[in-house]
Amino acid sequence: RDTTAQSLTWTFYLLMRHPSIVRNIRNELNTLFPGLRTLVLSSNNLPQPSALPYTMAVFNESLRLYPPVPFEIKQCELATTLPDGTFLPRSSVVVWCTWAMNRSKITWGPDADCFRPERWLEEEVVGDSEDRHERGSSKQKRWKSITKTAFEYPVFHGGPRSCLGRKMAELLGVFVVASLVWEFDFAEGKGPGYGNERK
Repeated sequence: RDTTAQSLTWTFYLLMRHPSIVRNIRNELNTLFPGLRTLVLSSNNLPQPSALPYTMAVFNESLRLYPPVPFEIKQCELATTLPDGTFLPRSSVVVWCTWAMNRSKITWGPDADCFRPERWLEEEVVGDSEDRHERGSSKQKRWKSITKTAFEYPVFHGGPRSCLGRKMAELLGVFVVASLVWEFDFAEGKGPGYGNERK
């Protein structure tokens, strides 16, 4: 299964339903690449996901709502006790549902079912504090990414079983979203054959 391609499919599905989020991505790209008419990203000029925190937040939020692996099953080879004290005999099967965990109102708040990339961001004030007394305030606000633990956001798992392809998926996801959002407008299909219509 190609989890990154599946993640991008859901990301563009959500972007088609939230045009204001597309505008925010374009604003971020215009800030990073001012005056650029055509965005041609390659391995030579590919920005790290940290340089595009809003775009990264969009990808994370899409993964949260639509994880490519919605549930996991593991079997204990040895008897073990979980950190909360739960004892698991040898050969016990453990199942957890990432899809449900990522929509928990306890963890994500009352809007857990909503596509809101801002939950992955915090505002950071930047500027030269020494110069502001001479020329007035030069502080600006910008987005800074928030990191979630594997317990809050189990999409890539954690610990020794953490996904080896996580960084590659994030880099590729941000690269594809930035490139396509810059060049194309997306819209949901309307008419026969789209939506809930059946013949």
